[in-house]
Amino acid sequence: MVTLAVQFAKLRRARVLATASGKDGQELVRELGADATVDARHGDMLKAGKHFAPDGIDAVLALAGGQVLRHAMELVRSGGRVAYPNGVEPPPKKRHGMEVIAYDAVSNRRELERLARAAEVANLTVPIAAAHPLAEAAKAHERLAHGHVLGKIVLHIR
Repeated sequence: MVTLAVQFAKLRRARVLATASGKDGQELVRELGADATVDARHGDMLKAGKHFAPDGIDAVLALAGGQVLRHAMELVRSGGRVAYPNGVEPPPKKRHGMEVIAYDAVSNRRELERLARAAEVANLTVPIAAAHPLAEAAKAHERLAHGHVLGKIVLHIR
């Protein structure tokens, strides 16, 4: 999700500060257009955010909770917005002058087709970490369970 979010933001000419895990994750989001990155596990979001946007951040897409999100929330300027999928725990806490928008991350076929068309028209990149036949779904889940996967894991159904 973050890989597409970075690319869509850049299409709208936004300056993007992205979080990603590890040097390889940070390199990937920079290749996709992020202007600056913070290591999601060990980085200093407050320091990086203040350096990146001294007057405050306009918008945050929060795909995970925790300390990085708490610090990102501190950086949002008055009038700024925060969007997050339902299920992020703990959810972002709204401050005065800030708009917080929760949304359902579950997509229906129409929404997925619309997203796929938009990504195709804009020539966006969807990094693929691995592809497996459906018979190897357990292997794909095992890889996810071990954490830190760069890109999507694809299951071929045909």
